[in-house]
Amino acid sequence: MVFPCAGNVAAWDLSSRQIAEWRRLFPGLDIERECLGALAWVKANRLKTAKGMPAFLVRWFGKAQDRSYTIGTQGRDRTDVTHEAAARFLALRGGAQ
Repeated sequence: MVFPCAGNVAAWDLSSRQIAEWRRLFPGLDIERECLGALAWVKANRLKTAKGMPAFLVRWFGKAQDRSYTIGTQGRDRTDVTHEAAARFLALRGGAQ
C-alpha cells in the first residue's frame, strides 16, 4: 500500500512487515481495513509527510481501537488499552523518535 505524502518525499510505502507488527500490537483491529480508511483520508487531505506517516497510522489505530472497546474491558478503561498498545509500538521501534 502506498500513501501519497506532503513534503519532499512524495510517497510512503507500507510494508507487509509493518502490517504484521501492527497486527500484534492491535490484535482487535482489522489492520488492512483501517489502513485503507487512513489511505482514503490521506488521499483526500495530503497533509501527512512520509516521516510522520507511522505515527499518524498508530494514532488512527488507537482511535479505531477506542471505538471498539467498551469501558471496563478486562477491568481497564479503553484509554489504558490504547496507551499500552502505543507503548508496545514504541518499545519495538527502540523508543520515541
